[in-house]
Amino acid sequence: MKNIILLFSIATLAVSCSSGIEGEGAATAKKEFAVDHFTSLETHCNCEITLIPSDISKVVVESHQNLIDNMDIKTKGNDLVIKELKTVDNYDLYNVNVYFNPNLSEVELNNQSKLKTSGTLKADQFSFEINDQSSITETFLDIKNLDLDVSDQTQIKMTGTAINVEINAYDESRTDLTELQAVEIDFHAKDNASLSIYAMKDLKGTAKDNAQVSYKGDPNKNTTEKDRAIIQKK
Repeated sequence: MKNIILLFSIATLAVSCSSGIEGEGAATAKKEFAVDHFTSLETHCNCEITLIPSDISKVVVESHQNLIDNMDIKTKGNDLVIKELKTVDNYDLYNVNVYFNPNLSEVELNNQSKLKTSGTLKADQFSFEINDQSSITETFLDIKNLDLDVSDQTQIKMTGTAINVEINAYDESRTDLTELQAVEIDFHAKDNASLSIYAMKDLKGTAKDNAQVSYKGDPNKNTTEKDRAIIQKK
C-alpha cells in the first residue's frame, strides 16, 4: 500500500512539474489586441516578439488558437505587460508583433522571450533589461544613450550606432555589440559573462571573476581586470 501511495505521489509531482501547454492544431490563428499608449514593454513569454514602429499602439499575435487564448496583454500606466497564463512549451508559430510609437524607451524581457525589430529603433534614451535566457537578434539601433542590463544565459546581438553605452553583464550572458558603433562605452562584467564591443573614442569599465571582454576600435582606455577576468582587443 505504501508503494502505491509513493508511486501516486511521484506521478502527481511529474504532472505538476510538466504543466506547460503546447500549441494545438494549425498555427493559423491571428488576433489583434488594442492597447493604451505605453512607454515601456515588459514580456514574460516564450514567444517571438517583433517591435514595429507605428502611429497606433497595438499588439497582433499569430499562433495556435489555444496559445492566443493563453495570452494576458494589458497596459498598467505607461507599461505594456505581455504574459502567459500558463507556461508554453512547444509551438509551430508564436509571433507577437508589438506596434509602438516613438515614446517607447524601455524593454524588459523574461522567460525566454526572443526579440527583434522591424526597421531602425531610434531614440534619445533607451534601456534594455534581458533575463531568463531571453535573446535579441536582428536589431538595428540609432540611439544616443543606451543602457543594457543582461543576466542569466541571455544572448544579445545588436547593430547600428550609439553615442553613450552603459552595460552591465552578469552570469553566463553572451553580448555581441561588435557591429554597434559607440562613441563612449562604460561596462561592468562579472561571473562568466562574455562581452564584445566596439568603442570609437572612450572605453572604461571593470571585468571580474571569469568575465571575458573583447573590443574593437582604438579608444582611450580606462579599464580594470580582477580575478581571472580578461579584457583584450579583437
